[in-house]
Amino acid sequence: MACEIRELLWNGTIPCTITLYPNDSNQMTNTYEYHVLAPRNSYFPTLYPELLSYFKPYLLVPEWSHRSDWWLEFEGVPLRWNWPVGVLYDTMTGIDPSKGNKRSPWKLILRYRSYPDDYLLALPTLETLKTHWMNQIKESCYVQHGTAKPVMVLSKNDSSDLWSSVETHDFKQFWSIFMKIAPKTVDKLKHVPSRFYITVSDKVIDLPFSPLNPSSEEPQTLGSVLHELLPDLFPSSKNYILAKPVLHGIVIPSNTLVGEIYFDAVYVDGFLHFAIIPVV
Repeated sequence: MACEIRELLWNGTIPCTITLYPNDSNQMTNTYEYHVLAPRNSYFPTLYPELLSYFKPYLLVPEWSHRSDWWLEFEGVPLRWNWPVGVLYDTMTGIDPSKGNKRSPWKLILRYRSYPDDYLLALPTLETLKTHWMNQIKESCYVQHGTAKPVMVLSKNDSSDLWSSVETHDFKQFWSIFMKIAPKTVDKLKHVPSRFYITVSDKVIDLPFSPLNPSSEEPQTLGSVLHELLPDLFPSSKNYILAKPVLHGIVIPSNTLVGEIYFDAVYVDGFLHFAIIPVV
């Protein structure tokens, strides 16, 4: 059952409609649209090759199709290429999935000129994405074990195949190697690598937590963790009064055991990414 949940989350997608910014087009219009089901557990730059192949005939300068320093924009706000797709969607749209609203395509604009380097990290090549991802994997490994050694001792082939699984979004390949990094059981998990995105303030908080209660050694629930780490937003450990945690487009119940979440819902960088949205 756990493996089924893991695979269902891995296969989660977001329907996107992407148009080319008129000033970067030889048509001076954004008539042409590219439709794609973007995997939640991936990065937008991995889609750039097919995206730019489609738009190449309409580019103001055809050679731009070989560049990687493009960027996507949503309602005038640049999308951080170093955040997973699902994290971007959950934080930037602020949609409450528990409301059961019909999901329409996410409308994005693809841009090239005037790169917003005051807001986005530079992306000179797609190798930059690989380097960023590897640093995140090392960091998450350190949080899990108190050492990054499990990543550092991976064979060259395993390291290469792990990144390849991210690029190609290969579930079996990713998990066959990631489980060489992750602890075998919850009780071996020192801390859960996690980030909380406060959508109303654009604040990101790194708050690793123990899967076990430090006092009782009993498994911790998400409600108790949120109440302890973010008491102003979560005054109760049982009910969501002011805010809700969204992970992979799902509001996670407060009684869910955090250790179990990690082994099912971890992103490809080894972190859990929670969007904290207001209760309305």
